[in-house]
Amino acid sequence: MSNFTLMTNFSHSHIALSFVSTNSRLFKEIQRHPHWQPWLEGLDQRSQIYYRSIYHGNFFQQAFQADNDENAFRRWRLKRAHTADVVIESITFTIRRIEVYLTQSGFNLFTVVLEHAQNATYDEMWGAIRAMRSISLGYNYDGVQLALHALIAQIGTLNSTLEAPTHIYIYQNHTYHAQASREDLIADCHRLANFLSRDGSDHFQTSTRYFDKQIALFSVDVYASWFALSLNDSFVRLSQPESDTFNRWLTDYFTIYLYNVCLKSYLSFVNSSLANVTGLSSQMERTKNDFVEFLNDTQYQRISSKFLPNDIFEIIGRSLGVPEEMQILEKKLDRISAYFKARRDKAFNTALIVITFLSMFTVILDISVWFERIGFLGPYLWPVGSILTACLMVAIVILFFIIRMRK
Repeated sequence: MSNFTLMTNFSHSHIALSFVSTNSRLFKEIQRHPHWQPWLEGLDQRSQIYYRSIYHGNFFQQAFQADNDENAFRRWRLKRAHTADVVIESITFTIRRIEVYLTQSGFNLFTVVLEHAQNATYDEMWGAIRAMRSISLGYNYDGVQLALHALIAQIGTLNSTLEAPTHIYIYQNHTYHAQASREDLIADCHRLANFLSRDGSDHFQTSTRYFDKQIALFSVDVYASWFALSLNDSFVRLSQPESDTFNRWLTDYFTIYLYNVCLKSYLSFVNSSLANVTGLSSQMERTKNDFVEFLNDTQYQRISSKFLPNDIFEIIGRSLGVPEEMQILEKKLDRISAYFKARRDKAFNTALIVITFLSMFTVILDISVWFERIGFLGPYLWPVGSILTACLMVAIVILFFIIRMRK
């Protein structure tokens, strides 16, 4: 890992902060709110046509469109343009977009996109980003310090309470003010993804082995003009001065990242909801069926006819641990399902024993009546004979079930 010598500033930066807030009332409120709209309606027609042409239908519907009843998530955005500024550390950011992935179950992933369009040094930007990691950070909005969830609720004019985040995902897209070496580009990207200073003043610089491991496993390294690194809670892309016609790192490539964060967070949300096994019996079958349908809707071999979106999707998903999270939840649902099946079998066997015991008395009565009619045993039949017969049959049934349960 190199020592940075070119102290290049950032000419343009976009930071997206995403967090989960659980509230089932938001699903209806946002879809009926006059200031919110389906995400795709916020794009111009040219961009919509372009994205439809390169992304496969099911992925496009789930990740981009997300406004019909068949979708796992509904994606909405705040309509009105935002010129409001927030001050973080020494940097002023403009709020460019607020959006959300909604579900009927109460899971909601909110995202706010911030822009800084003026020169900023690495240290200034690093200080602001490091501060954003804190869930208790106050954002200076119109002279008032607001937490992130309160900021979104106020700007979005939401009546429902947003739950304070327990974790924040940070997406960064920076453009250098001047050309930098390839080595410095990679080193800076690694530092920002790990929230590290350039000069090592934070005393948390990573080892060479860890640096090499991250670069090998989780980097998007295709063109010489930019480099990206995806980790468990952060994504960073750094680029040389360039133009992006479709602004793709804030639209479709950003959507790929956000959709994977949504998958990871939703799987964790479902996993947590299954913690109390004893209270799940009535909804277990529905939960498992919903999960199977969810897997069918969200697992893709390829998402695009182009190579780069597929690479980005695979690397981001792997860095967030989405495939492993799916496997863990699938196994957990199988174990819970097996647990309830064993409980049902036990209850059925118990009911069978009770029915068997009850039916024995009618059998004994019928046999006694029949013996009495043919004159067999005469006065010894009732009650002594019947009682002895009943005890013998009960003993035989009990012995049968004991032997069966031991097998």
